[in-house]
Amino acid sequence: MENRWYITQQTFPELLNRNAVKFGMRRAQWWKTGPESTASITYAELWRIVRELASGLMEMGIQKGDRAAVMAHTSPEWVWADYSVLCAAGITVCVYPTLSAKELSFIVNDSGSRVLYVQDEEILERALGAIGEMPGLEKIIIMKDEFTHADKRVMSLSDVRSLGVRLLARDKLSYERRWRSVELLDPMTIVYTSGTTGLQKGAVHTHFSINAACCRDMRLVPEYRADDVMLAFLPLAHTYERECGHGSAMHAAVTVAYSSPITLVADLQIFRPTLFMSVPRIYERIYMAMRDMASQSPIKKKIF
Repeated sequence: MENRWYITQQTFPELLNRNAVKFGMRRAQWWKTGPESTASITYAELWRIVRELASGLMEMGIQKGDRAAVMAHTSPEWVWADYSVLCAAGITVCVYPTLSAKELSFIVNDSGSRVLYVQDEEILERALGAIGEMPGLEKIIIMKDEFTHADKRVMSLSDVRSLGVRLLARDKLSYERRWRSVELLDPMTIVYTSGTTGLQKGAVHTHFSINAACCRDMRLVPEYRADDVMLAFLPLAHTYERECGHGSAMHAAVTVAYSSPITLVADLQIFRPTLFMSVPRIYERIYMAMRDMASQSPIKKKIF
């Protein structure tokens, strides 16, 4: 694994492409598809998805340093969107999925985002309701493979990937040239603060600053193993999940399983994670759930 005591001189596009080469068959993402069913993809499959999406953004005209926003709950698709922007040498702008159309339009305009990824139809309609207030927004990409909409500015993941395949057929090295152009001190993301007064403020992080935070966090964790599973359930729009969870997982090339604060207790039994990082309130909820379980019978009281 990476040296836990020093900042690695790697951008996040470099880390993803390293993992695809060195750990291609290792499981990268794992998520629920139903109450009792799950699906997963490897690092090689994650790389392929990101490569096609990033190339699609490039075919749409996204240049190095351009901004693209992501408005979605924590999910595998959030990461696909994030890394597609990063590997196109762009800057990911984080938008909480609970924000209003007015708040969204402010962030899109303030950041100068040209593209917006949205999770579902509900968020899409919220965004379209404010489209007139976002003159610089060119495309909205819904995180669905197949989707059609009357507004031609709306695209599906398949639409973007098809554009990427077309570019790669014409210039197979275009993707590699672009992600290799990213430097450690380039801006990586703009995070809009959630605890501020007045309008939200955008905090700019570079690949270096997020990298440094990840390496700091990795000092606190015992040696990562190839079979480790990290559970992600906090908002990826916040730096804590982005760096402590996904950033560290990308450094260590371990599996990320996806949950939410609402389904966390049940999902712990499904995914049986070996790692997860959280805020104090979540640990309190887990403790209360364990106490409730322990109070159900005398036998369980002895166990707990």
